[in-house]
Parts: sequence; structure tokens; C-alpha cells
Amino acid sequence: MLAFPGVPAVYVQSILGSRNDYEGVKAAGHNRAVNREKYPLKNIEAMLDEETSLRSRVFQALSALIRLRRRQRAFHPDAAMEVLEWDNALLAFYRRAAGQRLLCLFNLANKAVSCTLPAGEYRLLSTEGSVSGGPLTLAPYAFYWLEPLNDR
Repeated sequence: MLAFPGVPAVYVQSILGSRNDYEGVKAAGHNRAVNREKYPLKNIEAMLDEETSLRSRVFQALSALIRLRRRQRAFHPDAAMEVLEWDNALLAFYRRAAGQRLLCLFNLANKAVSCTLPAGEYRLLSTEGSVSGGPLTLAPYAFYWLEPLNDR
């Protein structure tokens, strides 16, 4: 969602790493209650302060991605998007704006997926580091934001 055009809407329940509230569904009598659990602020703060908690890990990871996204000109809400034809399990597109081009790859499968990157060197924005064009394997549900270095 953070790589798509527009302004991403990140729900509070998502950034807090909330799990489905099946008891809330039973109590409310409708399925939308699955992600409507209410928390006292002190409980949220305590969970976020505990570095190993799921909520803290999800909050930190999503916050870092949002900060990274904000620094990329190609992720401007109005930046162009070009969807690429690749393997059915792989969603691939370019985002382009103001002299920056990013290749966004998403493995939508619950198994590893391999692809072949176009020739060149790429900076890995989402995981830091670099990778060369050629074979690349994405773990299940993994993603990469890649900046071609030869575009600079």
C-alpha cells in the first residue's frame, strides 16, 4: 500500500499490529467489529514501550517504512506508475517522479518466487544494501523497493 499512488491510509489497528478480535465480532453481531477493538491509551503505551512485543515491532517497522517512503520522490502521491507483466505471483511496477525511478516487487504467494531483474545495479531501499540485475528470489510475501543506480 505504501508504494501505490495516492496518499496511503494506514489504520490505527494496522500500525499497532492488532490481531482479529473474534470476541468483538460475537459481541457486536457484525463482522466489521473484527478490527474495531478499543484499547486504553496506557495499555497501548505499555505495549509500544516493550521492544519485543508484536505491537512495538509492527509499529517500529511500519513507522520506518513510512519515513523511507516520505524521502522518495518517486512515491509522491501524483508520481507515475507503470505496472509490469511478470509472474502471476509477483506484482511489479515502476514509480517515477522528478528524476527518480523505483522498481517495486511484491511476492503475493506463500512460497518463494524467483524473477530476473533487468541488467544493472540496484540500491535496495526496503532492506538496505544493493543487488545486481539477474536472478532474484523473494521469500513468501516479501517485497523490495529497488532504485536502479544507473538512473542517477
